[in-house]
Amino acid sequence: MKPSVTRLKMIAGVFGALCVSQPGLISAQGVPLKKLGTPVGENAVPVGEHAVPVAEDASPAGEDAVPIGEGAVPLSKGGIRVGEGAVPAGKNGISAGEGAVPTGKNGTPAGEDAVPTGKDGIPAGEDAVPAGKSGVSVGEDAVRVGEGAIPINENAALNEQAQQRRLQNREAAMNDPATSRFFEGDTGTRLGKVSGNLTAATGYPSNVTAPAIAQQDAEDRDWSLGAVTSAESRPPDLFTKDWWTAHPDVLDGTSRYYADKPASAWWQGSPWNELIRVLGMRNAIKPFKYVNDRNITFKNDVIYVNGQAVSSYEDFVTSARALANTHPEGIAERPGWFPLGTFAVSSSMKQKTSNHAIQLAMDAAGNIAGVYVNWPQGNVLPIGGSVDTNSQRVAFNIGGSDNIVIETGLANLTEPNTRVWVHLPSSHSQTWLITRIKSGGE
Repeated sequence: MKPSVTRLKMIAGVFGALCVSQPGLISAQGVPLKKLGTPVGENAVPVGEHAVPVAEDASPAGEDAVPIGEGAVPLSKGGIRVGEGAVPAGKNGISAGEGAVPTGKNGTPAGEDAVPTGKDGIPAGEDAVPAGKSGVSVGEDAVRVGEGAIPINENAALNEQAQQRRLQNREAAMNDPATSRFFEGDTGTRLGKVSGNLTAATGYPSNVTAPAIAQQDAEDRDWSLGAVTSAESRPPDLFTKDWWTAHPDVLDGTSRYYADKPASAWWQGSPWNELIRVLGMRNAIKPFKYVNDRNITFKNDVIYVNGQAVSSYEDFVTSARALANTHPEGIAERPGWFPLGTFAVSSSMKQKTSNHAIQLAMDAAGNIAGVYVNWPQGNVLPIGGSVDTNSQRVAFNIGGSDNIVIETGLANLTEPNTRVWVHLPSSHSQTWLITRIKSGGE
């Protein structure tokens, strides 16, 4: 099911909120906008050579002023000369002439080689994700800041240098006999092998040392504590019976799983033995937890699991998107759903904050359904995905779009918290943390 235009706008807002707050607009021609949205020069009087500078009250300098003789420099308001070779005064007396940095909102410089001020005073230059048309984050159909630039921040797209390194690493992997097979042949054939390669790799012993595991577990506990504390700002009726009554259409076209059990039941998870029983998997199957930067690693554009090469990075991400999109239509009234739990979502280990949550459920066919909520923005979007019972891999998308695809392992979703891998546009992936929220209500 293709997402609607309204939903796509919400997804764009989700992506922008998860990465960085959205700043102000820059026109397609690189002309910064005034506070009221009028480009400098359009229906306005620009300041510069052969132009009539604007005084504080928007009257052209020289009009209502007294020239000092033929060919002389007229006086502007306050007696400041604004003729040829002079630097006219801008708002609050700040210089704004040729070669100078004009003043932006709240007195922040907004000229060439500077960081213009966006919405709410948030910088929108290098190292930030500026807003495009109608607040859409930089990407498709959006306006980037800086000619040919790829703005970045902690959670945004790869910059040019990183992209160049990745291309070099990819070339090295293509020339390596041990990994060249992941780049040969047609895409469909390669994608068909990813699940089998993953399944085989999960049977290998872990190559991660005990100290490394202990260190990451300690980091995740600290990260989780901060996220849960931050998530206490969530609405008190979130995912309660009243909340579902107020959002009857959020899962339109997917599963209305919440009708199977009381609202509070969906905050709890299901144990591993129950999940594999529901899915008809072998009782003796050992749970495998996919953990980024532990047993899932990335080197020379190749993905490794337990030290075993399984796929190129591009094919791995493509297969995750495909798994997320196998969620079938027409299952709105299908019974027999089981809770996977409600989780606070944190996209930054540095900030350790969370202002959004997901609730997940699974049916006997391995379909994943759920809801994403960003309470500060008021975004509510459906979640759909599925489980690969062979490799135990789980992937789901938000809002029916490939813009945000989250993947993890089925066993990971039985834990109090777990790292997940999030695939975003521009061929970039990030590690986020989801932490179970235990409290819920009717």
